[in-house]
Amino acid sequence: MTTAALRELLQTAVTHLTQHPPTALLAARLQELQSRLTAGRFHLAVLGQFKRGKSSLLNALLGEPFLPTAVVPLTAIPTLITHGPERIVEVVFHDGRVTAVPPSALEQYVTETGNPGNVLGVARVDVRHPARLLAQGVVLIDTPGIGSTLGHNTETTLDFLAEVDAALFLLSADPPITAVEVEFLKAVQQHVSQLFFLLNKVDYLTPVEQAQALGFLADTLRQQAQLNGDLMLFPISARLALAARQQDDADGWQASGLAAVEARLFYFLNQEKQAALAQAIAAKAVDALHEAQQLLQTERRALTMPLDELQQKRDAFQETLVAARQKDTSSSQSLAAARRSVGFTQHGASTLGSGAKHWAGDASVSGASGYPLARDD
Repeated sequence: MTTAALRELLQTAVTHLTQHPPTALLAARLQELQSRLTAGRFHLAVLGQFKRGKSSLLNALLGEPFLPTAVVPLTAIPTLITHGPERIVEVVFHDGRVTAVPPSALEQYVTETGNPGNVLGVARVDVRHPARLLAQGVVLIDTPGIGSTLGHNTETTLDFLAEVDAALFLLSADPPITAVEVEFLKAVQQHVSQLFFLLNKVDYLTPVEQAQALGFLADTLRQQAQLNGDLMLFPISARLALAARQQDDADGWQASGLAAVEARLFYFLNQEKQAALAQAIAAKAVDALHEAQQLLQTERRALTMPLDELQQKRDAFQETLVAARQKDTSSSQSLAAARRSVGFTQHGASTLGSGAKHWAGDASVSGASGYPLARDD
């Protein structure tokens, strides 16, 4: 199936779902997928445990200390970085407001220090930056670290995985990988098939220790995360890479390991991005259709249920809704999703479902073709 055919299938779904207010959010989700597919906008997120150096890595790729960093868990809000001639920062709030702020004010919105517990109600921050990697149609995404005592940061990242097409999974030499990271990786694999593994802070290791850490990491990924075949695994030092970029030090950039990562990303974005994007979009569309089918089944059961039984279930649900709201008002969004009824016709569901599944099954992207386990020579 071609990309054009996939776009047509997405449009069919949007047309059906927008006819019925209860499925408006689902239609908007599919419309966004269609828009990203048409524009070739590829979401590449940096994922990992807290304090692995995610923001520092992105700063190195941007060539300047643009994103805030600290010695404590810092990033609290997803930051999406796209290409643009000038450095522009826009804060998007949950209530729909969008506010332009100077880059120097970024810390006030995306960090636990400036925005503890997200009291400001920020949904995300959109950044435009002239870095040449971004000119390839990629959106770099900084995400909150998982596994810290700030549980809401982990929840934010887990909720955001559905928006990710591929990921730089950042680990660290101290230690190479933890049980928490293995479990997080399993959750990531349910949403993201294209993964690049980066082992940060290798500048603190001797060459022998670095080889041991890489070997241990590769074995753990294969045995506990069931990753087969060649692993795209790169030893890096984000700290040295950023310093090299700022000093225009080509040898230092090469020695940091980021030169190999950047080269692989450029190859991927030039040769494999469109196929990987279509595969990711198709998989996300299938997930949306599964939700639509579940809503349809719920509606059918409701239509065939005796009136007195339906009334009892309605009363029980209302009691649960009131109790949940009293316990935690933040659960209202999840409950609202549970209350949606579906108007999606069986014809629309079966047509798009079979088409999207066909695409997801046929599309394949080479994992690390020509790029075996990376070593820092």
